Amino acid sequence: MFRLRFGFIRCVGYRAIAPRVVQADACGPGYRYDALTRLVLESKEDMRRRGAKSPDEWDAVALTFARPVKPSNFNRKLVYPPLGLA
Repeated sequence: MFRLRFGFIRCVGYRAIAPRVVQADACGPGYRYDALTRLVLESKEDMRRRGAKSPDEWDAVALTFARPVKPSNFNRKLVYPPLGLA
């Protein structure tokens, strides 16, 4: 997954944030495995405790490729209040 994201940055020529910053952010969080051998990333609070900065740029890149966690059952019609612009 990391390779895909960095490949995207190189191919598209993404310039909003420097690739070195993204790479440093991606390498910042630690990880461990839980009792079911699932990968658990270090929380931002734990990173702050050990003096590491929050990986904000990496979060932005990761959210670009995020998939919905749960299917949306949102069927209600959205009603917006009148703003007096029309």
